[in-house]
Amino acid sequence: MSRIVTEIYEAFRAANVSDHLAKAAAGAIVGREDLVTKLDLERAMSRVQSGIAELKADLELLKFAYGPLIIGWLVKIAFFP
Repeated sequence: MSRIVTEIYEAFRAANVSDHLAKAAAGAIVGREDLVTKLDLERAMSRVQSGIAELKADLELLKFAYGPLIIGWLVKIAFFP
């Protein structure tokens, strides 16, 4: 058994799970490819944070672009009714 399988097996045995069920459950858990790991979560958070940074940059650009537009509208309303 690998170290992870052994640790899971021992945890099941400590929870008073029978020997054959503990071995089967430990093997099934470790063999799963769709389990989320800490590394998976860190990578996902990194992508989310970079996406948030891009959105903030886009919002700053929009603020810069809309400022002159709003000033232009105000000038038009004030001087050219």
